[in-house]
Amino acid sequence: MIALGLVAALACGTEMTDPAPATETDGGVSGDVNRPPPDEEAPDDDKQPTDGPDSCPVESGTLAFVETAASDAEWGNPAANAVDGDLQTRWSCKGAGCWITGDLGETRTVEELRVAWYRGDERSSGFAVSLSTDGDDFAEVLAGSSTGESLELEGYPFTPTEARFVRLTVNGNDQNQWASVTELQVVGLEPCEGQEEPPPAEADTEAPSIAAPADRTVQATGTLTQVSLGTPVVSDDRDPNP
Repeated sequence: MIALGLVAALACGTEMTDPAPATETDGGVSGDVNRPPPDEEAPDDDKQPTDGPDSCPVESGTLAFVETAASDAEWGNPAANAVDGDLQTRWSCKGAGCWITGDLGETRTVEELRVAWYRGDERSSGFAVSLSTDGDDFAEVLAGSSTGESLELEGYPFTPTEARFVRLTVNGNDQNQWASVTELQVVGLEPCEGQEEPPPAEADTEAPSIAAPADRTVQATGTLTQVSLGTPVVSDDRDPNP
């Protein structure tokens, strides 16, 4: 049976043309009579986004020390107390120049040291921050004094620097020569973990399309008034190997 590409009917001596587009197949008519021209662009909402290059956002966060060391420590107040997350414990050392060093385990970009001082709301402590990549050669990046007004962590930012070892040197306080720190934290750039792998592709479950042969009746006015369906022709466009 020949599919309708152009239907003509002679009525009242006038030839009328059915404008519905169609294609010829082996058994019937396929296609959409309302299909837009091939060169017509799809609406913006139907367009698929284009994947950009892989990216990994970099954010600042608290970096964990894997080990600590100190020049000295009062009995019962070791260096480990300064990184245990408990403001009720402390590291203490008597004498100007006492220091405590935290090891990040690998070289990272660091940008701030946070310190909570024992009796930090009563006295101000003088200090210096030094950084090193090998644990031997330290370079001072900041020197200053605590506020003397808080028991909470105080932040001391500096220029972002590559380092593995972070050292706090305390030069006494405005009451005595003790260095006492309840908590020590360093802030730096979090490692980039990369993007998650995309989920596996799903199998094609779309139902096969049916193209049915048809006979159409056209009035002299060119209006389609009747469609007679013949035997359906099934065409399966699914991927045979999803």
